[in-house]
Amino acid sequence: MFDAFLKKIKLSLSRWYIKIIAYYARALKRRTSPTNSEYIPTETPKIHTTSKWLMIFLTIISIIIYVVIFRPPENFPEGKHYISIEPGTSLSQVSLILKKEHIIKNEKVYKWVVILMGNNRGVKAGDYVFPRPVGVFYIARATIRGIYGLEPQTIIIHEGETVVDMAEKYKKYLFKFDPQHFIDIALPYEGYLYPDTYHFLPNATEEQVFKSMNDNFRKHTQKFEEQIAESPFTFHEIITLASIIQKEAWKPKDQKLISGVLHNRLDKGMKLQVDATFTYTHHKGTYQITLKDLTDKDNPYNTYVHKGLPPGPIAAVSEKAIDAALNPTKTKYVYYIA
Repeated sequence: MFDAFLKKIKLSLSRWYIKIIAYYARALKRRTSPTNSEYIPTETPKIHTTSKWLMIFLTIISIIIYVVIFRPPENFPEGKHYISIEPGTSLSQVSLILKKEHIIKNEKVYKWVVILMGNNRGVKAGDYVFPRPVGVFYIARATIRGIYGLEPQTIIIHEGETVVDMAEKYKKYLFKFDPQHFIDIALPYEGYLYPDTYHFLPNATEEQVFKSMNDNFRKHTQKFEEQIAESPFTFHEIITLASIIQKEAWKPKDQKLISGVLHNRLDKGMKLQVDATFTYTHHKGTYQITLKDLTDKDNPYNTYVHKGLPPGPIAAVSEKAIDAALNPTKTKYVYYIA
């Protein structure tokens, strides 16, 4: 209906334009083609008063149609601008929201166009994005048909990232995403969110992101179920060990060598004494750790004070890190430099 309406307007304007051009062509012909070849007109042919005022009127109407209806607001938001229309929102309320967000110029014009195009069916609730300035007819058609304009966002979560790291990254891509809420629901599952390339719509919620990452983790760890069942360690302990290995080294060969050292220390009842846990609890690197940090007994993740593994994983783990935790390189060493 929208395209047909535009065609009617364009066709009507085109017809009037052709009539005006034809009128001037006839007037010019009368001037340049007199019966006497030596005849020189003494005055310019007069345009009929009615036609003259009609042309002025049509010109004014065309300008008004363009400025008021077709042309987007001057302060149309730059870049991707998301608009949320909740279920049950009336057409009047929607028009006020769009006017407030500078998406349309006149809410009454928008309502009229929606009723004209949608046969009074109203608009569809949802989240819309308008990446560039568009006119009221496009806005009306989009909200009537539910053309949301949302495109999946590609977000890469790397190995070794924590829940806090993920929350900060997702906030940059997902406009409805609440970082603190995500941390609240995901922090108890630290290490159980798989690092991968994800494709989320920009209106994805924290719950959707969490579920997708946790489901992906379960899918990638199924292959290790038999090995873990035969291991002296629990599933949680293997993931915890894998997270330490993940933070200590990136290359699979180095990960297995470090895993061998850590296994030896655990077998001998030695403290693990790894710095990676301080990165998790204090956000400090090896050269920033103080003596006070090393002797802090209140920190359950302090592997310089407490024997064995920390309470839980300290980062997202890859399949290679899990494999290294399960299949360490056999060695007699109990120290390493990474």
